[in-house]
Amino acid sequence: MGAMYPVSSVTALENQPEKARSVLSGLFLPGYSLGYILAMVFYRAFKGTFREGEGWRALFWFSAGLPVILILWRFFIPESAAYLQLKENKAKLNGDNIEKNGFLSKIDTSVWLTIKTEWVLFIYLVLLLTAFNFTTHGSQDLYVTLLTKQYNVDQDLKTIIVVVSNLAGIVGGVVVGAFTELFGRRLSIIFCMIWCGTFIYPAFFHAKSMWWANAFLNAGVMGAWGIAPIHLLELVNATHRAFLSGVVYQLGNLASSAASTIEARLGERFPVDGQPGIYDYGKVMTIFCGAVFAFMILITLAGPERFHRDLSIHAYEAVEESSSEQSSSSYDKKSETSSE
Repeated sequence: MGAMYPVSSVTALENQPEKARSVLSGLFLPGYSLGYILAMVFYRAFKGTFREGEGWRALFWFSAGLPVILILWRFFIPESAAYLQLKENKAKLNGDNIEKNGFLSKIDTSVWLTIKTEWVLFIYLVLLLTAFNFTTHGSQDLYVTLLTKQYNVDQDLKTIIVVVSNLAGIVGGVVVGAFTELFGRRLSIIFCMIWCGTFIYPAFFHAKSMWWANAFLNAGVMGAWGIAPIHLLELVNATHRAFLSGVVYQLGNLASSAASTIEARLGERFPVDGQPGIYDYGKVMTIFCGAVFAFMILITLAGPERFHRDLSIHAYEAVEESSSEQSSSSYDKKSETSSE
């Protein structure tokens, strides 16, 4: 699943008209919200279809067939024109290198040159995607536990809350994606984090009576996430955009994966009076998410923005030529040093 993200994001966005990319990016990752809705609905549908306490088994067998649909769907969709041109250029380049230097030169090692020359940006992007992933993990992973354990929300209302919140996430992604054409990437992300901050308290402290607040909060979170794919593609080196965007995304995901564990452990320090085994997760999630949203604002302010950067094949060729020149220059310097 982690390997699918960078390939699918590049495929979805690289060949689109420049002004359409913002809205399409706003649709891309909030599509995760649609998957969340379907998962919740199917979980509810399969809950009573197996033996007591084992409803997950039916859901498991049903879910195992979904990748087959994805495989068939992707099999009949052609590659983008940008990718085909990229593949052709690389084939020509590798063909020349094979004739000169042998078969091993077919392996593309230029990515190491990219990381070596842009390591500061690489580290920044890992921190940025760590912040991004903390916004979702911090606000969503423990949320259903909060509803169930602390507020004793029944299954039907819980399904409604999750579905409405994720519908709001889809709307947020599309709307904010469109707004980035006016306000740019960074300013839109910062606005989303401020928006989220205004709904933290009612969303978590009054999760049952004011559950609609979580829909507004989720709209802000997924609104920011809707900017992430295109913002990331505009920042990374065009030559290795699929590889780099995927690696920084997954490293950020790895760093933030402990969010729910951290919140759960902190929650154990705030037991609810008179209710053994029940903890005040609302307080912990409010403080934790407030810190995450503040960090997201700071890390976004600290970084660059390459609004409407050219993602066409010409950008790749320019970078490729630059990389080749750097490699040649480096080789020449080493040769001169050796001669001396």
